[in-house]
Amino acid sequence: GEPLMHKKFVDCLVLVKKYLPYTFVRFTTNGYLLTPELFDIINKMDHVRKICFSIESPPGIKTHGHHSHSQIFENIKYACRKKNNKLKIIFQTLVQKNSQAAIKALLDYGVQRQADGMNLVRLDARHCDIKRPTHEEEKKIFSEVFAYAEKRNFSLISANRRDVFVRIATHKDTWCLRSDNYIYIDIDGNVTPCCG
Repeated sequence: GEPLMHKKFVDCLVLVKKYLPYTFVRFTTNGYLLTPELFDIINKMDHVRKICFSIESPPGIKTHGHHSHSQIFENIKYACRKKNNKLKIIFQTLVQKNSQAAIKALLDYGVQRQADGMNLVRLDARHCDIKRPTHEEEKKIFSEVFAYAEKRNFSLISANRRDVFVRIATHKDTWCLRSDNYIYIDIDGNVTPCCG
């Protein structure tokens, strides 16, 4: 879900600082509700260290998944320009079949906006009709886009870049390896270490 829809999101951040003073916060948003006014409040919180914008493509390019409203790109532009030196702005996008061109375009947009990097995540295909790439297709996508990111000198990561050991550890992709460094909290307050 979208964390910024919670009416007391900022209050929650304040409570984290009060009760868990050595904890750093990172959250993922589609960016629509991260207005300049809200960003300015969050940007002053030294324990908020990473904001991930979940976007599938830069302005003008359409892909599967959710399409981003122009206001989101204005909010990204503002956040990248105004962020404090401890806060990282990361783009997060889905690895989909034949998504190399969209990922490269989004990576170029990240370079242009001076974002701090991009995270490639696997598609949770349980609730949609989009098919997840096969292991071989993912390897090809990763090979191509990681080489491109290196040429552009842009940080690109993926917790799902699967070598043989990861495939064994995930029981051939039936278990998720995310730890409690990546928790998901649903609208009812339920916490899980993985989205898929």
